[in-house]
Amino acid sequence: MTRLFLSLSLLLSLSAFAHESEPSPSLFFDKPIAKEFAAQFEIEEDLHPEQSPFRVVDFAFMSNEQGERWAMVNVLNTASAPRSIVVNHIYGLFADGSYRKPKTLAQRIDGGTTQTVLIPFGVSKTPLVKLIAREL
Repeated sequence: MTRLFLSLSLLLSLSAFAHESEPSPSLFFDKPIAKEFAAQFEIEEDLHPEQSPFRVVDFAFMSNEQGERWAMVNVLNTASAPRSIVVNHIYGLFADGSYRKPKTLAQRIDGGTTQTVLIPFGVSKTPLVKLIAREL
């Protein structure tokens, strides 16, 4: 009986440990970098985002234990008519100096309005440090 109890206890503790060691897919907010921090990485000319009527008003970076990087962005459509923001309109700068387009992005925003958009940038070992957009 004692042997069965010990075996059962060991099995339960091992299964609990295995469950805890799996990376969580839940997103959490990354700590903001200093306001004065200005990353000075070079960017190749063909890697600049396309000009668009969209302005990044505010943002917060998010990630999870699996290394996924996301940005929650308040985007203003400065045009008077509705426009769609797509992957070519905004890029992410990572702490290793690489630039990346979002994995997916196709959001219609009415003219003259601001909308919050959640943008996935894929998996990276380094965090997002900046967003790049080129307003018309």
